[in-house]
Amino acid sequence: MTDEHTILLVEDNPSDARLIEEFLKEQTQTFTVRHVDRLAEATEARTTR
Repeated sequence: MTDEHTILLVEDNPSDARLIEEFLKEQTQTFTVRHVDRLAEATEARTTR
């Protein structure tokens, strides 16, 4: 059984976010990535899982 991890990625540069997401896809663990552009969006995302 593999553990799935959820990552809240706060990054305002779409290219950087894409690089991070591609890196995570290459890992042996399973990651679900939720990408937001701003810290305020991250705060809201944490409360509305």
